[in-house]
Amino acid sequence: MSADNCWKIFQNKLDQLPDVIDDNYRARLESDFNRLQQDLARQNRQMEDINPDSGKTYLDEFLETINTEPNKKLLDDIKSELVGFKNIDEFQRQLKDTYDNLMVIYKGDKKFGNKKRLYEEAFISQIYNTNFTYNTNPLELLIRNQSQVLAANFQRQALDILGETNDRALFDGWFGDKTNQKNFMREYNNIINNPSAKVLNNVSGDKIARDLAKAFVDNVVISAEVKMKKFTKKVEALTRNRIKVRFRKEKLPKNADEFVEDLAPRLDEKIHGDIDLRKQLARDIYNQIQEGANWREIDNLVKNYNKTDQTRGKPLTYKSGDDMFEMSQKYSPDQNPLTMMLNTITENGRLLALTEKFGANYQDIIKKIQTNAGREIPGRKTDGFKSAINFLQESIQPEIKEQFGTTARVLTSLRSVQAGARLGSAVITSLMDLPVVAWAGRNIFKLPAGELISAIFRVPVYRSLNKTNVRNYQLMTHDFAQAWMANSGERFGLIDMGGPMSKFERGTANWTQFIFKVSGLNWWTESLQKSVGTVYQKYLGRMIKEGTAWDTLDIQFRGQMEKFGVGKTQWEKLLKTQNIIDSDGGLNLYAIKDDLSTAKGLQSKMISVIRDAVDTMVIKPSEFDKAAGRFFKADDGSMASQFVKLVTQFKTHPITYTRKVLWRRIARKQAVRDNNGQLIDALDKINNIWPLVTLAGSMLTMGVVVA
Repeated sequence: MSADNCWKIFQNKLDQLPDVIDDNYRARLESDFNRLQQDLARQNRQMEDINPDSGKTYLDEFLETINTEPNKKLLDDIKSELVGFKNIDEFQRQLKDTYDNLMVIYKGDKKFGNKKRLYEEAFISQIYNTNFTYNTNPLELLIRNQSQVLAANFQRQALDILGETNDRALFDGWFGDKTNQKNFMREYNNIINNPSAKVLNNVSGDKIARDLAKAFVDNVVISAEVKMKKFTKKVEALTRNRIKVRFRKEKLPKNADEFVEDLAPRLDEKIHGDIDLRKQLARDIYNQIQEGANWREIDNLVKNYNKTDQTRGKPLTYKSGDDMFEMSQKYSPDQNPLTMMLNTITENGRLLALTEKFGANYQDIIKKIQTNAGREIPGRKTDGFKSAINFLQESIQPEIKEQFGTTARVLTSLRSVQAGARLGSAVITSLMDLPVVAWAGRNIFKLPAGELISAIFRVPVYRSLNKTNVRNYQLMTHDFAQAWMANSGERFGLIDMGGPMSKFERGTANWTQFIFKVSGLNWWTESLQKSVGTVYQKYLGRMIKEGTAWDTLDIQFRGQMEKFGVGKTQWEKLLKTQNIIDSDGGLNLYAIKDDLSTAKGLQSKMISVIRDAVDTMVIKPSEFDKAAGRFFKADDGSMASQFVKLVTQFKTHPITYTRKVLWRRIARKQAVRDNNGQLIDALDKINNIWPLVTLAGSMLTMGVVVA
């Protein structure tokens, strides 16, 4: 039977369906049919033979697949469009809610009483975490939180496998061994390509490597798919959400044949066909990268070479983990399993956050939202608003920040050298963190003073606490990227996501990280962040365990939760959530299960509550602060952008301190609802003079000590 006859049968079955078939789809169908015939012929079988696994003929199986997929595609498109309308409506409602609340709080204010200005601030607060954010979880934090959850769930299981409570045992310990790295990649490649296998073969002979690879696939790849499927109803985890080799144009050989002969034999013939088909695929990949395509676009190219099952496009599949590992080292020389895993976590977190905020068709939805905002805000826009729009574009097109030219990369490297030189002794001046932690923790977040002081001096406040529980607290709230890279420079806004690094960039980055490590800056930053985060989670746990009513909570303490959409209803839900308190009485964030909805994402909201507090007490710039540090210019890989960062990189920290500590407590208002449900400014209800006196006194005292 010919491919044309098969096509006719297929068309007859689609008579009752709308026209959703195009020429490209037909070409793929014919190619798949011919390939199936060839594969069967090599096994001395025909299309009319019975498949022993299914009891159906190979022809019937093929026809069933191609018959149902167009219908699924149509339904998926309709569903995505409906979800898109829902997300636009939800975003606009959140925007209007924030705007209405700001109008009440800033009524009569000379600077912010202007409706246009407040609408801009309301819009910005949906994207950035600012002092105007109220009753919403901004995109900036959603992206970070989704990645944080994926990383925390993997690390928690991985450290249990290793029997460790210190997260460095995974990074510096087990993954510090190159043999372990290779074994991990071998096991990962086997597992990701056999997801339905009930018994996993130990292809490397290293059971720990197998268990770690399985933990990564389950918690980062499959988990991301499960969440995404709630919206898209498509199975894409094993394509879009897996570890990728991020091919870089500058690393490809000048001769296409050399690349083709290197890549094609490494590809899995069961997925990509005979050697001729694999060579053609490799050549197309080479050409696409040379023409400036982003590494993410390879999936779309590969999909044209695979089965016509449009919801399960096969990814670029390697024969073994060794092949993948060697290709990553050769064509992305900065890549190793840890950085490849980190890239996968951040990429999946980005996709999940965009879907959570804007729906599956987030690119189209964001365009419509931008159009609506343009109509609502006539005339000239503020730099902050323009920056928020830039951040949106960079979120849906991350390649904007990854396309660095040679000059830009040199400037980035100089920033690393400058950072190492100037921040190498910063652990001394970091003593200034101490009064900020104590003052902000008490006067902004209303945390227990005694426990804050104990955290400052690293006193083991909770001597009897289970170390595993404390580890789990910290995995969920301590910045995952900073931990994976062991680089406290991230705290100062020094880390760029510039794609695969050159040797020079990698060398300067490694030098800077080494300086941070030996100077004690990494230890100081991480231990202090973890300590104050533990204080906050323990205090929240205590309040919940005691069944504390919402109306009896301190009004500023409530204000921090209301900022991110945790109100009385959500608090009462926490009081009723099973296993919300662990055996030591701390808040168990793992017990909160989120749907992909900004209106219901309680786990993500609570992470935002804690992380925002930690990043204020132990000063760390938000995306808004980083944008302010570069004068709200686009954060791209251009020479101009990197030059501005080189000049202003050390200004980000004081900008953050001023905005998060001083302005937040003095010059801005804190929206919160009183016990009667009326919106008020929490700072009107408390003494604002004495806290300023104590802050000035403590900072002056520590300044004398440091000097």
